[in-house]
Amino acid sequence: MASLYEHAFVTYFEKNLAAMFAKHRGKRNWPGILNFGRIVRNAFAHGGTVNITDSIPGAWGGISYSEATNGRRVLYNDLSVGDLTLLMLEMDAQF
Repeated sequence: MASLYEHAFVTYFEKNLAAMFAKHRGKRNWPGILNFGRIVRNAFAHGGTVNITDSIPGAWGGISYSEATNGRRVLYNDLSVGDLTLLMLEMDAQF
C-alpha cells in the first residue's frame, strides 16, 4: 500500500508544480511547507528516503528535513497516510 500512497502524492505534487513556481518563483523562495512537500515528493519518487542535494530544508507539523536527515525513511516513520492528506490540504493554501 505504501507505493500507492507515495505515487498519489508524487502525482499531486507534479500536477501543482507549475502553480507553485508561478506564485513563488524559485524553490528557494517557497514557504517551508512547500519545500517540505518537495522533499517528501523526492523521497517517494526515489526509494522512500530523504535525499536533499540542494541544501534547501523544509518543515511541517513539527518535522523538519535537511541534509542532516538524508537517508531517513519518510512514510510510516515520520508521516502516516493521514498526514499526507493534511499536508496536501495545507500545501494547497500556499499556491
